[in-house]
Amino acid sequence: MNETFKNNMRAILNLSAALIIAALFVFSYRYEKGSLDFISVSFEKHFKVYDGFTFRVTNGSDMDLNSVKMTAGPRRGAASDFVCYPRRTLFRNGFTLHDTSDFADSKGSRFEPKKGENVEIFIECRGADGKLYSGSGTLEYR
Repeated sequence: MNETFKNNMRAILNLSAALIIAALFVFSYRYEKGSLDFISVSFEKHFKVYDGFTFRVTNGSDMDLNSVKMTAGPRRGAASDFVCYPRRTLFRNGFTLHDTSDFADSKGSRFEPKKGENVEIFIECRGADGKLYSGSGTLEYR
């Protein structure tokens, strides 16, 4: 009887450990998925470059973003949009710096904002869960 009791206790402990691990996995997945709401664009200190300016993209989430696409200005269509693929990971709680000259359309023409113009930057990226997330921000070229 003593041996049966020990076996039952081991089974209960193993089952309890498995349930705790599963619950922690579910909570961490939901936390990672929900944290992607904090992708933002912010202006980087009036740093001007030739025919444009520098801005920074901040990843306020707790997930690294590898597949990032940025579009400048109003969306007109896939062929005429000015697009930038940063080619580097946007690390969690980090940022990357970009120039407006990083953006080009399908013909290779560079994006050149006019002084006083407001430029909207759209960010699209894939999260670890495979879903598409986006954010946007408006920048003023002074």
